[in-house]
Amino acid sequence: MAGGADAARKPVGFYELKNKKGDFSIKVTNWGATLVSVLVPDCKGGHRGFGKVIWTVKEYVSGGDSPYITFFYHSFDGEQGFPGDLDVYATYRLSSPYDLSITMNATATTKATPVNLANHAYWNLAGHDSGDVLQQELQILASRYTPLDDTKIPTGQIAPVAGTIYDFLQPTPVGEHMDIVPGGGGGYDLNFVVDGQQDAFRQVARVEDPKSGRGMKVWANQPGVQLYTANWVINEKEKRPGLRAVRRAVPGDAGLP
Repeated sequence: MAGGADAARKPVGFYELKNKKGDFSIKVTNWGATLVSVLVPDCKGGHRGFGKVIWTVKEYVSGGDSPYITFFYHSFDGEQGFPGDLDVYATYRLSSPYDLSITMNATATTKATPVNLANHAYWNLAGHDSGDVLQQELQILASRYTPLDDTKIPTGQIAPVAGTIYDFLQPTPVGEHMDIVPGGGGGYDLNFVVDGQQDAFRQVARVEDPKSGRGMKVWANQPGVQLYTANWVINEKEKRPGLRAVRRAVPGDAGLP
């Protein structure tokens, strides 16, 4: 603790730092202490997120009309900075030759903890080694999106897509406005707020490759869908070799400064 005459005359005060939403705060004092860093869990699950750990096969059914496999992972209290033990399940199911469903759920067993699970598969409907996805037509059933600041962090606002390069309400080639997308990555990396009842299972996006005629419809019960056009994917011959439509909760609430 600091001492001296000046410190003795100065009243001790407490200061609280809060994010915009007000659900995260840090209290510090002016009495001889300096706050040098604060560590909080990041939005990707830490340096070793769930995509980099070994999962256990909990159940596997290979036959019948609806084959599936269920994976399980137990995240221990404090792993990657997150509080509490967490039991996580992910089930991949083929309910018909053309229907793939992914169901994910997690249960915190000891402490409250933030969870926002997402599937990070990339898709190129033209097929393997077919080039980029810029001519594939994308439709996102979202009339609003969450703007980003210069550091790619959500500002907390929700804005209409009408009149912007983020309007995919009608089928639009992915690369139609790619040359003017801001952010320096040369592509999209943005969250859209899906229309309709937020907890209802509904169609959120559709993609079609005009050359092959292949199409894909995406259904989900999450309020947001993140469009990412593989701007930073490395070790690929083609830039933007696939696109990703991640169904998720709307990001940024707890992370806003």
